[in-house]
Amino acid sequence: MKRKSFIAAIAAMSMFTTGILSGCGEKKDEVKTSASPTDAKYGDTYPIESSTTLTYWVEFPNQSTAGVTNFADLPFYKAVKEKTGIDVKFTHPSSGEQNNMMLASGEYPDIMEIDFYNYPGGPSKAIEEEYIIPLNDYLQFAPNFCKYLEEHPDVDKMCKTDDGIYYSFPFIRGDKSLIVFCGLMLRQDWLDELNLEVPTTIDEWHTVLTAFKEQKGVAAPLSFLTSSLKSSAAFSGAYGVRSGLYIDNGKVKYGEAEPGYKEFIKTMHQWYEEGLIDKNVATLDSKILDSNVLDGKTGAMIGNVGGGIGKWTSAMKSVDPNFKLVAAPYPSLKKGERVRFGQFDNMVQAAGSASISSSCKDVELAMRYLDYAYSEEGHMLFNFGEEGVSYNMIDGYPTYTDIITNNPDGKSFTDALYIYARPNGNGPFVQDPRYMEQSASLPEQKKALEVWSDNDADKTQLPRLLLTTEESDRIARIKSDLDTYTSESFMSFILGTMSIDDYDEYLNQLKSIGVDEYVQVYQEAYERYKTR
Repeated sequence: MKRKSFIAAIAAMSMFTTGILSGCGEKKDEVKTSASPTDAKYGDTYPIESSTTLTYWVEFPNQSTAGVTNFADLPFYKAVKEKTGIDVKFTHPSSGEQNNMMLASGEYPDIMEIDFYNYPGGPSKAIEEEYIIPLNDYLQFAPNFCKYLEEHPDVDKMCKTDDGIYYSFPFIRGDKSLIVFCGLMLRQDWLDELNLEVPTTIDEWHTVLTAFKEQKGVAAPLSFLTSSLKSSAAFSGAYGVRSGLYIDNGKVKYGEAEPGYKEFIKTMHQWYEEGLIDKNVATLDSKILDSNVLDGKTGAMIGNVGGGIGKWTSAMKSVDPNFKLVAAPYPSLKKGERVRFGQFDNMVQAAGSASISSSCKDVELAMRYLDYAYSEEGHMLFNFGEEGVSYNMIDGYPTYTDIITNNPDGKSFTDALYIYARPNGNGPFVQDPRYMEQSASLPEQKKALEVWSDNDADKTQLPRLLLTTEESDRIARIKSDLDTYTSESFMSFILGTMSIDDYDEYLNQLKSIGVDEYVQVYQEAYERYKTR
């Protein structure tokens, strides 16, 4: 088995923790695979008759948060077994160390729900090193998956390598409403009390935050996690940039090295100096943010539609009946100017994708098991559970029952859904927007999704690119230092421990680290992506 030092691979991998289909039915020209086609042993319908038990490894399962110790015991997976006829033995580790040990052992389960997209050298390297197999020669056993890709060519482009190799059954967000889920929000009741409108420009935000500080007397008018600030481009978008990589008229750019970034951090520093941003922003975590919001110490924040608006509104329902949150649009510099940036996710996700290992003895069975989720019946089961149990069809709409929305055991909507279906986590299936419509059922949640989507973030989002082994090695030498330096510098600029007068020195350091090479590598990968 050709395999480089696993320890080196894992070390490199940690740095990355951040057309119509031609393969379904016939391979793309010049595509080579190491897999061998097999004759069909099973029929095209479910349930399938087989005495084989598949082994399935799930990396960092969301269901663990609901106290689940064995997937096979869940009503959801019992239903999957009944519908498919396929017996599966699950392993779901509680730490990345167990995941690494399994890969290092050379003994792999049949199916691995592991992020091989971010493997050093990409999935092609994982195939070359015989962790997983290419799926092209077996796509005849995945008619439902192929049908979906044929109907969604943009998704298809993100599901294969530059050479046309399919390597996993991915987690797919099936609608734009599932791609946008985070943004800015404020205390609507405070705005009403102070006779203020929801801010839409940087100047209006300054006015509102100043009022929160001076008239409400709060210690932290604006609180946020740095990661949320960066991923959402909450204020930087007003200056024509966002953190990290993005597309600007066909060119890959790195926000921290662009001109507008300087004006953005000058604004953040000014707000910090004026006491408009939480003085503890450098050490703020999710628990402290929760406390700030629930204790009335902050009136503006960045958060998710569920874990922010939903969680905080629910927690305050019996404490303060006047508590109300409202979503704010991503601000611009000029009134009415359309913003180009915002939180926006790719439809195809690396997390939750399932690959078939090189140790799998019955690839057809594994393919058919994974393909079930992309069938009409499987789609409903994965997103809503069993009809009559966790949902009922009401006027043609799959409506969650009380076992989800008002769980008799006191489980939250999220934890109950983990037990009966899988839409609120991830996995190899297509997520249904009707899940989110019910998960984000509050009027203010529905409005937030509408407000946060009203920008051109989709035009600037970098698609799922794959790097060659050589490119991965080049990026590995740069990315860690680049991420560390930009993160430390960003906070230093805000706190004032690094002067804006030193900005040219900061830019020179980015060049010394290799930001130009970093951008060039992704530009080349982007050009290849466009020709897939």
